[in-house]
Amino acid sequence: MRFGINESDVLFLNDADAFLLGELQNSFAPRAVGITLGTGIGAAFAIDGRSVPATEILPNNCDLHLLPWKGSTVEEFVSARGIIRLHEDRKGSHRSVKEIAENCRADAIAADTMSTFGEELGLVIETYLLPFVPDAIILGGSISRSPDSFLPNALFAAPALSGLLKVSSHFEQAALIGSIAEWLLRLG
Repeated sequence: MRFGINESDVLFLNDADAFLLGELQNSFAPRAVGITLGTGIGAAFAIDGRSVPATEILPNNCDLHLLPWKGSTVEEFVSARGIIRLHEDRKGSHRSVKEIAENCRADAIAADTMSTFGEELGLVIETYLLPFVPDAIILGGSISRSPDSFLPNALFAAPALSGLLKVSSHFEQAALIGSIAEWLLRLG
């Protein structure tokens, strides 16, 4: 009872799970996936509005960021680090994902970087998340704030994602909304 809080009133929830549950408060999808794109990549799954551990869905009882991809892991390709590496490999001059995304219209290297990132994202989703047969896949995190820079190529690389991919409607607030919803649900 440290800090005057009863331990039974404390709930721990993965940030990607909280994000997805928050997004599902606006619209219902019987089977949903949430993907957080930022410094790393996170994935969450829900069936009938209830969180399901990623390790129960994904191969090898693993989280998405640790799954193998092109001789490394998914996170090495689909994350801010992956975008920066792609941009540096192309001799690009921008130093942050935000700069790269903002300069896509005027800078061919930035545009190519984000297009390639979109292709990788689409293929990762197709490979690891489509077997879950989701009704919706919701993208959140800071990178998802620039969907025009990568989403067309994600859909080109993986056409089966058309109609499934959606961009967050709550962004940072989604995790808070989801945490509150889960706490209230468990409260009962």
